Amino acid sequence: HDGGLYVFVMPASPKRFDLGRDGRYALHGYPAEKDDESFYCSGRVRAVTDPAYCEAAKAAFTYQVKSGEVLFELRLERVLHTTWLNPRQPGTRPVYHRWRP
Repeated sequence: HDGGLYVFVMPASPKRFDLGRDGRYALHGYPAEKDDESFYCSGRVRAVTDPAYCEAAKAAFTYQVKSGEVLFELRLERVLHTTWLNPRQPGTRPVYHRWRP
């Protein structure tokens, strides 16, 4: 939303308490059954407390945000996107695309 990466987290979940206590996150996107690409990002989070901004982000989400869910901005510090040369063949090797701010 608005050029950032955000998540809504259930208010009583262990993840919400971890984010509030520690402030670090790691997000992994694993390959689908027929696709070997993977994605990873990590960094620090910021709880978003501005009610107007939370409502705007809520409206931009494609799923139904439940009442009480807490909005966090995921600040990117490390990003890794992995693709493969010759996937699932002899000589397969990874191609890493890294990004840091």
